[in-house]
Amino acid sequence: MSNEKKGLAAILSSVKTKPHVIELEGESIEFYPVRLRALLAAQSVVADMAQAAVGLFDPNKGDYTKKIVAHQEINVAEEGQPKDIVPVETTTIDAISPVHAKERIKRRKEDLSEGIKALLDEDNIHRVLLLIEDSSRGVCDTETLENATTDVILPLLRATLTANMSVFGGAVGKAMRAKLDEALVADELSPE
Repeated sequence: MSNEKKGLAAILSSVKTKPHVIELEGESIEFYPVRLRALLAAQSVVADMAQAAVGLFDPNKGDYTKKIVAHQEINVAEEGQPKDIVPVETTTIDAISPVHAKERIKRRKEDLSEGIKALLDEDNIHRVLLLIEDSSRGVCDTETLENATTDVILPLLRATLTANMSVFGGAVGKAMRAKLDEALVADELSPE
């Protein structure tokens, strides 16, 4: 059994993960994939936020139908000239009903509310900070993070998400990172 542990330990120590590096206040901070222990500790907040994000960032492809019809038109030429036959595509888009649109807006508001509740829950805030701490391998400790402002937390959270693409990947992860980018840009543009 001890040979197996040594073999697994050797394999795990040989796996080199390239860190995601950000600059914050002139300092470089490296972020790595979170370890299983941290992910399990934060699973409830990750599940709550992912569920809210799925509803919030749904592309709503079912909200409309798009039809493309190919046909030909004949251009009538001047007398003595040949007629042209031109291929043409016509696109029509049929929107959802107003009742369905109102229901969609209601669900999005509920998803946003649930996501905010999940994120602002005191236990969940601590879990998110633990994810940041683990991803930064302790450089960003939870005690310090608990007193940090959003202009510090948001880039750290985005870096954590980016370093953990395999965990927070796919459409939900991309949408969450895009929203964090929007928040960062809005924060930079806001007057102090």
